Amino acid sequence: PDGAGTPLPAFDSDDVIKEYSLYTQFGTMVHEAMEAIAMDRDPVFPALPGIPSGIEESLRKEALSIASRFGTSDLFLKAIQGRKAESELRFYYPDGESVVEGSADLVIFHPSFMLVIDFKTDRMMLPDVHKDQVMKYIEAIGGLYGMECYGMLLYARSMEPGPVWDREGNIRELSELLSSS
Repeated sequence: PDGAGTPLPAFDSDDVIKEYSLYTQFGTMVHEAMEAIAMDRDPVFPALPGIPSGIEESLRKEALSIASRFGTSDLFLKAIQGRKAESELRFYYPDGESVVEGSADLVIFHPSFMLVIDFKTDRMMLPDVHKDQVMKYIEAIGGLYGMECYGMLLYARSMEPGPVWDREGNIRELSELLSSS
């Protein structure tokens, strides 16, 4: 039903994240670790001032564990590994009378198209909630590079890819896009 989501598995550190209100910070750590895997570099984690070092270290370890699962996922092995990638790609998007600034988590360059991947650390899988955001990424980044562009969500809790959307908002099969590139 509309508005209903699919619950996703818990992170080991969910209780600590809640206790210290580290939702944004832990999401940033997970993003950094996953982007580092895609970019074939070491992650650089933000400091967590005021958080006990043992807790900070356990959050880093969990972020690295999540990234490790990403690095062995079908999505990574088939669509990302060995390809040119950009992380936290900034862009500006005209939206009516104003301009919106954005940053795409990960952009993968294929020979005939680009794939924008938006990482989510949410507890619920709600692709419809994030579709507009991904559609803006597709339009802005596709326009910036003058290439066909597709976008998708990747849920870090389950490593389950969300739908792959084209510029018109239609759902596409990633396997078909990969086989034609």
